Amino acid sequence: MDAEALLRSLSLRKGDKAAAALALRAPTTDGLLLSRPAVLSPSEAAALRRFVKSRVRGDTVDTVDGEAEHQVNLTRQQLEGVVGAEAVAKLWLLPRALEPTAPARWLQVRVFCRCYSPTTRRQLPVHTDASDFTVNVALSDEASCEGGRLLLLHSGRVNAVTRGEGEATVHRWSLAHGVSAVTAGTRYSLLLFFFHRRLPDG
Repeated sequence: MDAEALLRSLSLRKGDKAAAALALRAPTTDGLLLSRPAVLSPSEAAALRRFVKSRVRGDTVDTVDGEAEHQVNLTRQQLEGVVGAEAVAKLWLLPRALEPTAPARWLQVRVFCRCYSPTTRRQLPVHTDASDFTVNVALSDEASCEGGRLLLLHSGRVNAVTRGEGEATVHRWSLAHGVSAVTAGTRYSLLLFFFHRRLPDG
């Protein structure tokens, strides 16, 4: 897949598309992207999967593609109730691991869990995020589903990422990304959107 052609085909705002093109062509991912294995333990990831299974609904439309979200929104307190305050504190520090000058206090942090499967949401088109920084944590091992890979546009190409349960991917908003189609099994993920300069809508 030609990453440049894919990026040109996206219906992004002009400034967002230009920023994503710069991220795609950057000679290094320093300051754009990092990975942290085992940010959540297997028991913490399993607890979040159970939380999602009992609450996920598909009656809200996603702003990226207009399809049903199949997600569960959480407050920080709810997340702490599922995985504990210590695990949540580690998650809150991850943007500063990517960018040491990132703020210690945020305008807003949005937290949600997503469920992907052939019968719920199958995939997510490539896009850029509304937030300044994104933390994306795999709540299930890649072997638990077919497809469902995190796609990241950097280093001049489309990169399909294989992650272990509890592994976090941290990136700037300008790094274009998506999720490939799930053809079997179920993929669960935890997302945190950190807002500082980019203002949350709604």
